[in-house]
Amino acid sequence: QTQVDTSLHTLQSVGAVDRLNKLTALGFHLASLPLDMRLGKMMIFGVIFRCVDPIITIAAVMSYKTPFCGGLDNRGDQLRAKKHFSKHSKSDHLCYWFVYNEWLQTQTPKGGKVRGKMSAEAKEAKKKAKDFLEDNCLSGIALKQIQTTKKQFTKLLIDQGWLQGCDVNDEPYCVFGAESCTYESGGKAHNSNSANLQLLRACLAAGLYPNIVKAKQTKHNSGKYNFSTEHDREPVAMHPSSVNFKEPSLVFPFMAFYEKVKTTQVYIRDSSMVSPLCVILFSNQFEVDKEHKSLTID
Repeated sequence: QTQVDTSLHTLQSVGAVDRLNKLTALGFHLASLPLDMRLGKMMIFGVIFRCVDPIITIAAVMSYKTPFCGGLDNRGDQLRAKKHFSKHSKSDHLCYWFVYNEWLQTQTPKGGKVRGKMSAEAKEAKKKAKDFLEDNCLSGIALKQIQTTKKQFTKLLIDQGWLQGCDVNDEPYCVFGAESCTYESGGKAHNSNSANLQLLRACLAAGLYPNIVKAKQTKHNSGKYNFSTEHDREPVAMHPSSVNFKEPSLVFPFMAFYEKVKTTQVYIRDSSMVSPLCVILFSNQFEVDKEHKSLTID
């Protein structure tokens, strides 16, 4: 009975069932997507807000594993690479999107073959692609599997009617400029807001809620934070592999996460800073205490 109650509570927290345990409209659509419901919810919001490709990419990484590789010996190099790719976003999830997109740029065929042999231009492109992986502690196998998973997720959304006018074999939609991007899923119509990082954070918050942790500065206000989950106040820590590990400055005190892991203590492996407004908008319900000027989120 305890397991049933826990499952129903999880479904309620995601919004798949209401307080009477009846299936909601969101729950109906999530039931048709054979994947973790939080990832499904996140992708549905990605479609609604027209930022499909980044959100599907992030969901594919969560479903598979990080593209960064190596062991404890090169953890420092991995973290430096993640910090570089995160672009001060304070988000592991956005970091994965940035990494994947830059890797995708190295996969563009260049040159070709001359009399059955690879051209000099193609050889140079292949070398640059290999150097990109090695220099940034990345796994080419993992990135290709993430690409395959993306196609599977895209096909699911197409089959369920979420991406009308799209085909899984459509040519990628490319945007060139200071921040060049290649959108493999959804085409131009479904990626008109994909460059809006705040909107991507909102989709993450919407899909991952109630997996939210709150940061509170230590007494000496020394740039160190203590973290606890919002729904049960469990003390947690940022994992050493996260871009938010020992982060000295957080604009907002909330972090969205996908999963916790327990080793020597309870860790949040990947996290993304999200604004209080996102947490309020995508929570199930909240209560306003006018007298004490406070707001309590369920």
